[in-house]
Amino acid sequence: MDDYRQILATVGALKNSINEAQNAVQQFVRTLPDWQRRLQLAFEAIHETTSGFARLFRDHQRASRIFGIVGWLPHETWPADLLGSDDDPPLEEIRDKLALHYSNEWPAIERQFASSFDRLNVEDETRMVLAEALTSHRNGNYRSVVRVLFPEIENEIRVAFYESSLEYPIAGQKEFLDALSKVAFGHLLQRPFDMTLYDKLSSHMYKKVDDGNRQTIAADPVPNRHAALHGIVSYSSAQNSINTLIMADYILRLVTSLKRLHKTP
Repeated sequence: MDDYRQILATVGALKNSINEAQNAVQQFVRTLPDWQRRLQLAFEAIHETTSGFARLFRDHQRASRIFGIVGWLPHETWPADLLGSDDDPPLEEIRDKLALHYSNEWPAIERQFASSFDRLNVEDETRMVLAEALTSHRNGNYRSVVRVLFPEIENEIRVAFYESSLEYPIAGQKEFLDALSKVAFGHLLQRPFDMTLYDKLSSHMYKKVDDGNRQTIAADPVPNRHAALHGIVSYSSAQNSINTLIMADYILRLVTSLKRLHKTP
């Protein structure tokens, strides 16, 4: 009799287990459409993100090629419809359109630059120099824009990261560029075309000029620090000035990011 009761108890427990399993399966089947929907949304989000990165990379490659030819650095002050969708846009037309845009629309463009500068975490002296550079451009003193901004960028870096010490030779910004190479891309690439600006910063702006590269650097409308401050190249055009303002905006945004990271425990 005891064996019989034990068998009945075992069968009962097994039956309960089977019922629980059936209930779990039924519950899973009922929730399956919701899980399918969640998985679909997740995969769609992943696809959208990867597609966005791929699109950003394609746009960067295309823009870099065009900017390298027309000689204007990309910036939010550009006309929104400048490039269009043509893989081979008329480059002379783009060059002329930009020159006309920065000439005719300068009051609005100056406000855009000023607004961007206001968001920077920089020294008061740097803010004053940025304001003076905008005024100089407005008055047609393009050469002075180039020559005043490079030293102020260096001073900002010296004050921010070297306690104003003169012991560190940062004229070529090697230490600054080395620091940037260790920063996460999310801090380097905050706005559209920042990848293009970073490429230009690291490959051209702080390169030392010698007899071998002098002509190549002189032919580039984006000013080179060594060439500008040592009078090797005369950067006296509106295009030179605008390119320097754009790069100053980018470099000082990077400085702002580095300061934020430096304070993070």
